[in-house]
Amino acid sequence: GLNRVFVRALAGVLQLANNAGGFFEPEHKQTCYQDFFTADAGIVSSGQVTLSAAPKTNSEFVFINGQKWRKGAARDYTLSGVIITFVSPLQVGFEIEVDYSSPA
Repeated sequence: GLNRVFVRALAGVLQLANNAGGFFEPEHKQTCYQDFFTADAGIVSSGQVTLSAAPKTNSEFVFINGQKWRKGAARDYTLSGVIITFVSPLQVGFEIEVDYSSPA
């Protein structure tokens, strides 16, 4: 759900972040994000989720129930700013994970 907390190790330093934010990766001058959503009636109806930040070009990885989805209008999803629109239909209860980086 939206209140998941995860722990990530980066360069030997343990950092805590939640799905509404990210952690800064100083070596690459970017912030890494991991957003989680559980598809409810609103997400299924709109076919969209809103990310915490705008991803760096082609940095995003979208997973639905653990399966990687492909970017493109003729594939599984499109991205515009912070909005992911799913081309393939979702069902209530689908677990959505989006991993991406955003410029610092």
